[in-house]
Amino acid sequence: MNEKITKPLQYFIFGTSFLLSLYIFLMGITTGSFEAVVEQFVLYKFWILALSFGFGVQFALYGLIKAKHMETPTTGKVAKATGIISAATMAACCIHHAVDILPIIGISALASFLGVYTKELFFVGIIFNLAGIGYMLKQYAKI
Repeated sequence: MNEKITKPLQYFIFGTSFLLSLYIFLMGITTGSFEAVVEQFVLYKFWILALSFGFGVQFALYGLIKAKHMETPTTGKVAKATGIISAATMAACCIHHAVDILPIIGISALASFLGVYTKELFFVGIIFNLAGIGYMLKQYAKI
């Protein structure tokens, strides 16, 4: 297969897998149950997959831009910022399941907020993903 296809595909798979792995890891830690991980994935699969695929696309575009040695200072910053937002959104989705331990550390209100607004948080994360993809496509078009 052509490297022009395989390299971005590898970046996409890595980025997507990273965010999905983060979801599984955080849900596993906060719920302590594989069944709960699967149950929550089924409940939020559209949001989780959209966020993960969007991050994968951004990662692939960043890889393409970097491979062409056309990375600008803002391209790297946008990739990092939207990546952090994607990871934080995924973490916010999972962290409200730690309700049992959060009162101990004094942030039970945060857990309640995250539990109520899970879909909205995913939506915001996906919007940032789309903005990052748009920006990187614009940068790639300049190459």
